[in-house]
Amino acid sequence: MRNRIGYQNVALLTGPSPAYQAHSGAALGPHDGLLEGEIQSKLKLLNTVQAASFDIAINRAEVKHISRDKSLAARPTVTQPAVSLGFSYLLTDGRNEQALGFHASGDASFLSGVTGNDDRNFFLFVTEKGEQDFNTLSGYDNLSVLSFGNCYANSYSIDASVGTMPTASVDYSASNVTFSQVSGTSGYYRPPSAAEPDIVASGVIPAVDRQNGVLASDMTNYGYIVKRGDITDGGVFNTGDTHYLKPGNIDLFLSNPNIGGVAPSGGDTRMHVQNISINIPINRSDLLGFGSKYVYDRKTEYPSLGQIELSAVAGANIAEGDTDTIFSKDDVYQMEIIFNTTDSSATKTRSVSTKIQNAKIQSQSITQSIGQNLMFNASFSFECNPVTGFVLSGIGYQGSLFSSLGLN
Repeated sequence: MRNRIGYQNVALLTGPSPAYQAHSGAALGPHDGLLEGEIQSKLKLLNTVQAASFDIAINRAEVKHISRDKSLAARPTVTQPAVSLGFSYLLTDGRNEQALGFHASGDASFLSGVTGNDDRNFFLFVTEKGEQDFNTLSGYDNLSVLSFGNCYANSYSIDASVGTMPTASVDYSASNVTFSQVSGTSGYYRPPSAAEPDIVASGVIPAVDRQNGVLASDMTNYGYIVKRGDITDGGVFNTGDTHYLKPGNIDLFLSNPNIGGVAPSGGDTRMHVQNISINIPINRSDLLGFGSKYVYDRKTEYPSLGQIELSAVAGANIAEGDTDTIFSKDDVYQMEIIFNTTDSSATKTRSVSTKIQNAKIQSQSITQSIGQNLMFNASFSFECNPVTGFVLSGIGYQGSLFSSLGLN
């Protein structure tokens, strides 16, 4: 038994969208790579997760009444608890983005995958013993699980700095949290004739039917299983050789602001970028109504304004311009950031490509002090919606443009 929970004991998995549906299903036959009739999991393990956190806030109403002034008559809960879930992971190849429902093939806006009925469930599984690594378990038995129901994405961001690996962060709002213990079953989800049947864990999803406020409770129609193997074999793991990206393998294609200042690009005297961040907000409006204590829907509100910020050691190249130009010619800029992997011969291969469309200068600053280099900071904003604004393409995404264009 464990006396504490270490990071090696924990794994974060996500289910399909929409959230209120079965998270397991029977294979159609041998052509699926599975035994006929075998149950496959619809959960997917998120790779290279670095941190995860959640918090729950209970909303209460203070009820007073005439004839009592020193105490409350009641403090009931009137709406669902406010649940937030956030996590970060190393940016790799687009597999996580695909699992989270974002559009990561490069042929459409990144946000086109999270509009409409796009809620999903998340599962934080904890192994039974402290010395067990989730990724090396031979079977799933006696797992503790914190599951989050009806999660909607509120933001997505990428951060990259010199000396650290690029990371992506996502924040969600949820409707329900379930704390439970699931036990493994050997061979129950495989035909009796199968050799060495898997030990799988099973449970009921934490989702709420948003139409009537009923919590899922039926294992047959709203169950999930945790199963070994790659997702193509009915398991929960994503495979792939790309596990991390290095800051030295990032290529930036930036634009020089027309108002002048330090030139981000151009020639051998371009500035030396120290860090860059991209933030994509997803504004939502919670829809409540009579007949249910739960949120009916979290409608997206477009457009939203994304932001790209960078900090750099200034080069010797100064871009000509005048701040007065902003009134007569407010230019838009197209930017691209490419995250590569390299082999032993230092040959670069694209792993993730991001494009910022129609960005506008928001602010820039220059600082200089004795003993330090001249530092340049800039912020650009851009419109984000399901059609334009931010585009991401990763080689791990099935059907990525990288493959069709021969870029990988």
